[in-house]
Amino acid sequence: MNMKNQFQKIPNDAVVQIIHSIFKAGDLWQEISRVLTNECWDSLRDNWKNQGRGILPEFKKNLVWFNEGVECDVLQPGKTWQKGKFRIKITLEFCPDEPEPQATAEITETESPLDDLRRMINQPTE
Repeated sequence: MNMKNQFQKIPNDAVVQIIHSIFKAGDLWQEISRVLTNECWDSLRDNWKNQGRGILPEFKKNLVWFNEGVECDVLQPGKTWQKGKFRIKITLEFCPDEPEPQATAEITETESPLDDLRRMINQPTE
């Protein structure tokens, strides 16, 4: 089965563990956005200018490029110029090793996979 087709966007409130680091997906997305807007964009602008590829507008140190988008014109092959907005989209995605069974209900806030373990720990020893 092609795993590429099974990647799904991770919600911002999901917790991810990679090696020995645990973080919320939303926190990672915000940090990636901060780095792109503060550090990478100026470097990209300088590189493009020095290569004679044009001058990119300033990023304005906010997330408008990621959220609302910026006004632009686009020319696609076989079409005429079209006005619209350009947006940078970054998503964090996950592909499970094994697909989740469709019949399994989602865990609610009141139940947890740790409930059985908690009950065992809290039982008096004989």
